[in-house]
Amino acid sequence: MEGKNTGAIITTIFFIVVCAIVGSSFMAFVYEDKKVSILNPNVIIDGGISVTTQGDKSGVSSLVLSKALLGLKPATGKEDAITNIPLTITDTIGTEGQYVKFFVCSQSDYNIYVTNINIDAKEDANEERKHICVGIKNEKETAKTLEEDNVLLYSGEKTETEKELTFFVWLHAHAGQKLVGAKISFDLLFKAV
Repeated sequence: MEGKNTGAIITTIFFIVVCAIVGSSFMAFVYEDKKVSILNPNVIIDGGISVTTQGDKSGVSSLVLSKALLGLKPATGKEDAITNIPLTITDTIGTEGQYVKFFVCSQSDYNIYVTNINIDAKEDANEERKHICVGIKNEKETAKTLEEDNVLLYSGEKTETEKELTFFVWLHAHAGQKLVGAKISFDLLFKAV
């Protein structure tokens, strides 16, 4: 009798696992038009600044964000007291946002702005810009929303050596339904001061 019960339990568990795998495979097709995606930001450089990545030391015209197969989701973590970036936004796999690491070398002090912000959605989602957030890892109070047209993200000092920065983008926990299926794009402007 115990052998039959054990066999039934194992069969039931196997059936549940198979259903979960098949169901998640089908969800990828249903979910595609509902995911929020961020297009890779273009890099605009204004005077004496070099922006490179690990793989491209000659300079870049755009930065390639980490992959978000399920799209951008609203952040659920508490905000860090110093950076104001949610603790669930990291530069590792499994983050609730997207990120890119890059290097800056500048002959003078510089500012990084987020410009040319565009939301391509089924509905007018411009009021949701206040729920799209950006920030720089480990830099005090760089977490900003994209509510304005030109957002000052970071101010850096002159540097002869490459300074590594990690750029984050995420959705605030209060992001609304108007962003469902949206494609968000913006540029990063590096401007000498």
